[in-house]
Amino acid sequence: MSWWNKITESLTIQPKLSEDEAILKKVSFMRALTNSQIVLFARSVHVRNFTKGEFIFKEDYPHVVLYFIKKGEIELLPHRNSTEPMMKLCKYQYVGIEELFLNSKRWSSAVARTDCELLGISKYDFKSFIKSDPRAGIKILYGICTSFSRYLKHCLLENVQEQEDETR
Repeated sequence: MSWWNKITESLTIQPKLSEDEAILKKVSFMRALTNSQIVLFARSVHVRNFTKGEFIFKEDYPHVVLYFIKKGEIELLPHRNSTEPMMKLCKYQYVGIEELFLNSKRWSSAVARTDCELLGISKYDFKSFIKSDPRAGIKILYGICTSFSRYLKHCLLENVQEQEDETR
């Protein structure tokens, strides 16, 4: 970013965020967005409530929504008949981003571990936002790449450690 952009951005009055907008701002790949960009993004977001034990989506469902966790916990199951979760997600985390880019059906099932309040944005609205504000789109996509790179590094290091343990 040029020095002029830094100055003008710092002088720009940023709107105060609502509770839902503040949640979105704390999601790892959304942190770089300005408050104004978050406000615009949030216009396409809808609140969804799920009760404990309720499926949010099931394996092989068509992908239509990316969810951000506002309250509660979600378990990801490798398939709809599984009882053993492969991952637990909580506030400020998200679910459904892989299918957004792979244009595939859901590869897992998600169930509410507790009563949940989620913020959802449709695949169409997500892509429309990125097209309507390319700068915000670049920030989001860069944030997603950073998050995935950190996760991949964590998985690789964990795998190396397991292999070292097995050779001992």
